[in-house]
Amino acid sequence: MNKARTNLGIYADVEGEIANRLLLGVATRFENYSDFGSNLSGKISGRLKLTDGLALRGSASTGFRAPSLHQRYFQNTSTQFVSGLPSNTLTVNNDNDIARKVVGVDALRPETSINFTAGITAKLGSLALTVDAYEIKIKDRIVYSGAFSRALLGFTTEQYVGINNVNFFANAANTTTKGIDIVANGRYNIGKGKLFVTAALNFNKNQVTSVNSTTLINSAEKNDPTKSPDTWFKNLLFDRQQRSRIEVWQPMNKVNLSLTYSIGKLDITARTVRFGEVKYVHNLDTEAKKSDGTFWNTQFDRDASGKAYIDQTFAPVWITDLTLNYRFTKMLSASLGANNLFNVYPDQIYVDPRNAIGSVDYASGRDASNRGRLLFQPNQGGYNGRFVFLRVAVNL
Repeated sequence: MNKARTNLGIYADVEGEIANRLLLGVATRFENYSDFGSNLSGKISGRLKLTDGLALRGSASTGFRAPSLHQRYFQNTSTQFVSGLPSNTLTVNNDNDIARKVVGVDALRPETSINFTAGITAKLGSLALTVDAYEIKIKDRIVYSGAFSRALLGFTTEQYVGINNVNFFANAANTTTKGIDIVANGRYNIGKGKLFVTAALNFNKNQVTSVNSTTLINSAEKNDPTKSPDTWFKNLLFDRQQRSRIEVWQPMNKVNLSLTYSIGKLDITARTVRFGEVKYVHNLDTEAKKSDGTFWNTQFDRDASGKAYIDQTFAPVWITDLTLNYRFTKMLSASLGANNLFNVYPDQIYVDPRNAIGSVDYASGRDASNRGRLLFQPNQGGYNGRFVFLRVAVNL
């Protein structure tokens, strides 16, 4: 498949200072896409100096992002492991009849956003501090759908032979992101050397505010109340796992502390990063119950309250790096260091006791470990453990 688009953009930016205290800026951008039409975005920003060491700043803007070419046209068949078992997944583009007529999604639209920031900057002696709060509202966010099985799509045995599931891109969600960034930098003379200190903190919350469905997807025909909610089209369009990847899959807070002490030709750098908790949410609804009060998904192991262990929260972790660098000459230097100095690993993925090694009653769908092969999530600093290195650098 060979597809292309043309894009014409015009940008304008005006900035000026009033009375040496107030800096105002106005920017605008006009773009025209051959396949999505035109858009006009704008931004207003300002910075008010209260004193020589203290200032307020803020901005408001709109944003626009046309679907990428691969989101619009990409199609392929891949083998993916679902509950530990190989499954052939067909990704169809949004214009395909499966997506548009069988499932019933709308044509892809551009994402648009409204963004606000407000902050403060301060200089306190040797310490520089910035604090910024932000809110980003995205409309028609493009996401990868949940998996629609061939049975739900009504494929005959002659159609799409070997295909188990179908996925596609759709403007399925509206989201809001709120957060605050705090950054502090300092430089201090200690003994015969200098100490450089940096602290950066981020706190954020991503929330799906609404799901953009269609009349066909929401129809009673495609959402049979006598069957599991995991088969309902309105749930499969943007399933609970896809939603979790926006809301809880990444840490909602991060702390980065860094110290560098330089004395003579030696630099010693220590850095530690705290990644906040993350959550794994299974694509199947672990809480859904039948009319008689029993669970639809009985394969999951549960605690006394009935909560499935497969939906798991991973505790925060601290990852610490240490590097010693010595400059022999202007051209030659050597570094000795360790990434993840204390060999920290994230929490291990839950493995159902019934799937223990040697089990004669193994069922891959009971947990998310892919038959015991994947024991860690990569979202909090990885799971490779300590890495020690010696590096020599020559600058010619």
